[in-house]
Amino acid sequence: MEPHDCFKEVIHIRLDELLRVLKSILSKHQNLSSVDLQSAAEVLTAKVKAVNFTEVNEENKNDIFREVFSSIETLAFTFGNILTNFLMGDVGSDSILRLPISRESKSFENISVDSVDLPHEKGNFSPIELDNLLLKNTDSIELALSYAKTWSKYTKNIVSWVEKKLNLELESTRNIVKLAEATRSSIGIQEFMPLQSLFTNALLSDIHSSHLLQQTIAALQANKFVQPLLGRKNEMEKQRKEIKDLWKQQQNKLLETETALKKAKLLCMQRQ
Repeated sequence: MEPHDCFKEVIHIRLDELLRVLKSILSKHQNLSSVDLQSAAEVLTAKVKAVNFTEVNEENKNDIFREVFSSIETLAFTFGNILTNFLMGDVGSDSILRLPISRESKSFENISVDSVDLPHEKGNFSPIELDNLLLKNTDSIELALSYAKTWSKYTKNIVSWVEKKLNLELESTRNIVKLAEATRSSIGIQEFMPLQSLFTNALLSDIHSSHLLQQTIAALQANKFVQPLLGRKNEMEKQRKEIKDLWKQQQNKLLETETALKKAKLLCMQRQ
């Protein structure tokens, strides 16, 4: 197998995994389905299929994959925005164009990995098979280390965005509570005002919903999202550095062995 064929197969396998995970999530949480999400997934699939892997090399790979990277960012941003609205209880917002359930299921079936040309049966790659596939490529270790580094940077950016957004949401809820409590105190001392009980209940609802939102934000910052993802990132980064150091040691040993072999061959020829 040529190196570019191996690289193409790895990229298509990862796209396969991404689409299957996305469909699995949407089948369990149908409120997350949207026209924008479907469109982003279709664009990503089309961009990957459009890549001519025979032209890819170290010098031009960033230029060739620029549109693919942009499509990945769009898909991640779209899904993150929908997920945030879902967690915050805004899944019914008009800003999210949700698909009917039947249409969503059919649409995402149409952008499954069946639309990506893979030389093997779809979805049946075990970890050992993936390892064997990478071993056929002489640059497999560097490719895996590079992907791990990119994943770590990507995760760092996602966590940073989530933390900043949660802090803004938290500050907003605190201000809403302060405003509602101040207004409630002001109108509470005034008697026989029109719709007073209605507005009092609305203020109490604001206070209650803000407190619930603060609890949700605290959970996301702790054990529900941020901390688990950071823990996974740190563990991956530690493993990547250990493997990178070990790989460098083995490369140095190989270089020393090759040098010793050349010297031995040269000495043998001189003695003859």
